[in-house]
Parts: sequence; C-alpha cells; structure tokens
Amino acid sequence: MVHDAASALDAYEVFNPGILLLDISLPDMNGYELARAVRALRPSSAFTLVSSSAWARERDTSCAYEAGFEQHLFEPMTSSAIRACVDARSESQPQDGSSSDRCFCASA
Repeated sequence: MVHDAASALDAYEVFNPGILLLDISLPDMNGYELARAVRALRPSSAFTLVSSSAWARERDTSCAYEAGFEQHLFEPMTSSAIRACVDARSESQPQDGSSSDRCFCASA
C-alpha cells in the first residue's frame, strides 16, 4: 500500500499487480488521473482498476468508468465488496498463469 500517486506509479512498475485499488482522493494526483497514467504505462496489460471514494453520486461513478476503472466502490468499503472484485477478476482471466492475482492499493 502506498499513499500518493507518485509512489503508486513507481510501485506499479515493479510490482505489476493484476488488481489496482485506487483512492480517488490522493494528495498529489486524483485517482482518475492516476488510472489514465497507469493505463498509458502498459496499455495492453491485463489488469483490473477499482476506484474507491466516499462520494456516492452518479457522476462520481460515471467519472470512474470514463477514466478506465472497471469497478467503483464506495467508502467505507467492506471486505466482501473487495472480495467480489477479486472474484470477478479471477473469473474473467485466463487460467494459464499469464495474469497476476496480486492486488495493489493506493489510498490517502
């Protein structure tokens, strides 16, 4: 877990996770910008972006999807909501070992 976007980008390069859980309210870059930056680093990589936010308005969810997130969770998040994201990714990925099940979190 890291607490800012710059650290998240650095760690992503090394860690290569299959799931990225990104807070929308990071101190140095918002989660929407971070999602776009991560996608630009490896546009063909198979990973799942999940956003988290205390904002539960329809516009916030729309912005998350427009930025490239596959799922949007509202805070406070439950362990079952996070588990559902992991399960959904596992079901949609090939079972040949070509994708990572590692999860990475950037939260303020």
